[in-house]
Amino acid sequence: MSRLLLLLAPLLLAGCGTQRIALPYRPTGPVSAPGALPPMAVAEVRDARALPAQPSEAPPPADDAAAARLGEIRTGWGYRQAEVAAEAPVASVVSAAFAAGLAQRGALAPAGTTPAYELRVTVLQLDADRWHRLDATADLLVDVVARGDGRSVWFDHARSYNLDASHVTLDTGPVVIAPGGSLGRLAAATLSEAVDEALDRPGLRIALARDAAGPRPVLSAER
Repeated sequence: MSRLLLLLAPLLLAGCGTQRIALPYRPTGPVSAPGALPPMAVAEVRDARALPAQPSEAPPPADDAAAARLGEIRTGWGYRQAEVAAEAPVASVVSAAFAAGLAQRGALAPAGTTPAYELRVTVLQLDADRWHRLDATADLLVDVVARGDGRSVWFDHARSYNLDASHVTLDTGPVVIAPGGSLGRLAAATLSEAVDEALDRPGLRIALARDAAGPRPVLSAER
């Protein structure tokens, strides 16, 4: 009987907790030089993710829990062990990442000022999972809007996906991923890559320079 309980222990522990990970912004390569972008503010970040369905044995998450949820940790056999969540709602995390990205480029408008442009971001996907391997995805829509009249000056779709197969395992024992652990680092780098992609597009600088010279039709990286 004791042997059976030991074998079943990982299953009984499944879904028993939440692992919180930090997603600080750090540049993933050379960034636009100060002065390349005008001062901007992060006006709005909307979390539009289609969150995966919860396992039938798990209670429905509270709104704040769903807003921070990133994925799951599973054993090598597929048994759910824990939720993965950000330390704050995803909208707040992404807003902070863009603010830090603008600051890194000398383009974050000082508090209390009214910059000519603002960012409006829609989060289509931001997740981090551990099952056989570590993987993370960030999928963002970025709209740069002229603050005076609400014109869309630049629209972009930035996406980053990373995986780490070095953690392949069939282990069924408890998994503990501390804040700043390998999954956290992968997820943070993935979000940072998407922010870098959005802020360092040559087309963004061109669109803003043209707009400063006079109103123009909206440009888009999708075209």
